[in-house]
Amino acid sequence: MSTVESRKVQVGAGGSYLLVLPKEWARKMGLKKGDRLDIAIEDDGSLRVAPPLMKKPVFREAELKLDFLSNPRWLDRCIKAAYMQGYDVIAITSKDRIPPEVKKAVKASTLDLVGMEVADIQPGKMVLRILVDPLKFPLAELKERTFALLLSMVNDLTLFLERKEESCLQDVMDREEEVVKLYRLMVRQSVLAIRDKEVAKAIGVVRLEDNVTNVMIARDSLRLALLSARLANTMMSFKDTFPPSNIIELLTQMSKEVLSMIERAFRSASQNDQTLAHSVIDSMERVRAIDSEVMKNLLGLKEDVETALALNMIVRDFRRMAGCAVAIADSVITGSTPPRAE
Repeated sequence: MSTVESRKVQVGAGGSYLLVLPKEWARKMGLKKGDRLDIAIEDDGSLRVAPPLMKKPVFREAELKLDFLSNPRWLDRCIKAAYMQGYDVIAITSKDRIPPEVKKAVKASTLDLVGMEVADIQPGKMVLRILVDPLKFPLAELKERTFALLLSMVNDLTLFLERKEESCLQDVMDREEEVVKLYRLMVRQSVLAIRDKEVAKAIGVVRLEDNVTNVMIARDSLRLALLSARLANTMMSFKDTFPPSNIIELLTQMSKEVLSMIERAFRSASQNDQTLAHSVIDSMERVRAIDSEVMKNLLGLKEDVETALALNMIVRDFRRMAGCAVAIADSVITGSTPPRAE
């Protein structure tokens, strides 16, 4: 727990300002006469004093005990959570010998995470190490890569409705995994930026609160990927019997409107553009109108029940995607609202 002490400023003969350091802290840090300290001036005007030893990299290690994580799915989630929390080493321990199926599941989990490898395997312990250098992954580049993948996914959904090419849907589902990997890496980078100002500066995070905005945008980007993949899977049911042309035309309109909203939301996030962000939110009325029109047409649909249910799910998921675009735009507006000028 941090403590606050009050110290009196003294002025030396040469006009230098002198401040006595807390004795207990100096001893704990192992300071000696003649040692140098690093002094950083923070944005709020405060000073941060750090001894040279604090420059040494600190490896954070998490321990996951199999006694409490017997379900492989629980273990998988906790491995990914530890990765996103910024841990460098994850030790998986057990009082007994780790079963082969658990080792296999752990190895599968590492494939879902950028830069993770199995560093050591013992009868009752597995050690995972994250080799990602945070300084080599600027958040802006990660976001742009994610945005490009998502736009191509939504564009392929539109192309399928226009051309009925099943390969478009397969491409959408294939890209989902890559977006999920980027999402986890973006969250990890944001956590590290909160913890270390040097990392924040290196990856392009200017303000501490920007990390909150980045995580919110990453979360909604993940939802877009999951919804796109689910839409592609639902549309696969149309490969034998395509719905009536009037409904497909409305779905195509909705898809194009959602694509436009997502594209503008991403540009507003990249350029910190509030005007674009507001235009995205205002476009939701158009999506609601198309949604209402599609539902009216579905009431008179003479197709089988399964087709009607699939169409209803598609409309709902497109509307949810529009909601994700609105959420991203709202995050941009929240994160870019300027403070009052002094």
